[in-house]
Amino acid sequence: MKNVFEFITNKRDYTLHFQNAEYTKNDFECFYSHEDVMGKEVEFLPGIFYKFELKRSVLLKNIVAVLCLYNGESQLIKLLPKILNEKFGKKIITIQFKNIRDSYSFFIDQEKVYGNEKKFQGKDEAKFQYEYEYVKEEPEYLEIPTERILFPCRTGGEGTRCSLKGVFREEGIFTTCTYENHYIFFDEYEMHCLTANSEEVRNICKMCNNCMKTIELMKEGRFIGPTKGNDSDCLTVGEYDGIYIIENGNHRACCAKAFGISLVKAKIHKYRRTEELRKEPEVIKGIDNQKVLDSFYRVFDGKGISRTVVNKYLETDGTDVGLIKLLKVI
Repeated sequence: MKNVFEFITNKRDYTLHFQNAEYTKNDFECFYSHEDVMGKEVEFLPGIFYKFELKRSVLLKNIVAVLCLYNGESQLIKLLPKILNEKFGKKIITIQFKNIRDSYSFFIDQEKVYGNEKKFQGKDEAKFQYEYEYVKEEPEYLEIPTERILFPCRTGGEGTRCSLKGVFREEGIFTTCTYENHYIFFDEYEMHCLTANSEEVRNICKMCNNCMKTIELMKEGRFIGPTKGNDSDCLTVGEYDGIYIIENGNHRACCAKAFGISLVKAKIHKYRRTEELRKEPEVIKGIDNQKVLDSFYRVFDGKGISRTVVNKYLETDGTDVGLIKLLKVI
């Protein structure tokens, strides 16, 4: 699929969905007018570049040239060149996608013409097509395979109980989706998924004494799991068609998954699939692309990493492990 698009924008609409935000034709054109660099390539969002060019007929060029020579007081005549260019000039946009890291979709006249899906360990496991409802029955207490437990989406402690979250937050690459106008390097689920395929990231986890104590007890078979009537140290999960989502015990489940504990005992609540399709999350409107772009490069600028190097990473690597190696987090 080609990653470069060139078209006349006068009578066409286009939209970009990037991460969790929507950028419209108006966002592109307002941003470009602020830059005042007609005919030059501009980076709109990380790894997404575009430029505007204005093509005019010979007659229009001559009329505009004459009007531009006018030095009178009439505001209308002073505005006429811009009005004529907007009305009769052909505004051509060339947009190029050089980002294989992030999830985004590009639409022309509401038809999707290009897109990229972020690739990370555990992504497909977390996709649910249907809605589920709780089954009102007694919970079960069973040993379950950790490979079928999803990594946590939200752990407590704000980085004080989870070493990985603490390091990523300090590096500026852990950003929750509630931080508007910020580039999202990792959400919490993606961050924890890294432990499944990176020994270097697991070494960060080893900095947490509580986690290592839990892992030691699990490996030795001395970890006390939940039993009926005794929910102390309780790992509680919801079962969704054989996939388990953590309801309580995020840190314990994460430790077990990251460090190869194949089975854990858990309290299980059942959920039944309905026929109702799960709604796609709504995109956020009104996000400032310049602030998103600035928040992205600020992390690299602070480490003296050039934009040329960053753009090469976005275009040719794009992996989460590649990112944290580039930033020398590990």
